[in-house]
Amino acid sequence: MIETVSRDGAQSLTSGEQALLLMIFALGALIKNDGKSEQFYKLAANNAFEVVNETTTESASTAFLLGLYQQTTGRISAAWTTMGVVVRIAMALGYHRNVSHWGLSSFHQEFRRRIWANIYIMDAYQSVVYGRPPIIQDAECDVVCSLAIKKVIVGSTVNSN
Repeated sequence: MIETVSRDGAQSLTSGEQALLLMIFALGALIKNDGKSEQFYKLAANNAFEVVNETTTESASTAFLLGLYQQTTGRISAAWTTMGVVVRIAMALGYHRNVSHWGLSSFHQEFRRRIWANIYIMDAYQSVVYGRPPIIQDAECDVVCSLAIKKVIVGSTVNSN
């Protein structure tokens, strides 16, 4: 159990928070190439089933990072399967929907859009690279992408100098 220290004293991280933190460490160690990435990945993967059974931003983010790690390390089938879990969690959270009328702050709306955009891009990437159909169907989504993300997904829709 990982503990944090705050003004209120030591507090234990939830298993979801631990798994997310471990996946961040795993990807960082993978980039650094110091040989510890697999240890962090395995520790996070041990909590993965418990974490992805929750429908939270944490679980979607953790599953996304698990899938990214799997893809980067050549675990193609696992990455494809994990991406399916990521999409289902994100859709359960409504990330694929326009939430402008939900009363969320503009920060939270943009946060949701950016998470969805990353999931969308990864799904499209895996579809092209693996030769499999995309999981996300555009007809099911009405989220409005931010301008910067629109440029990446759709192409240059704005004159840029």
